[in-house]
Amino acid sequence: MAVQQRYEANTRRAIDAGVFGAPGYVIAGEIFWASANAVH
Repeated sequence: MAVQQRYEANTRRAIDAGVFGAPGYVIAGEIFWASANAVH
């Protein structure tokens, strides 16, 4: 998969998951903003 296609696919997945802003992460269905929140 070309870089642009991967970028567009990941962007679509993030939008579909309800992520807005950056950095945003979805882990086990939960949205986190900033990497510190994702580390437990």
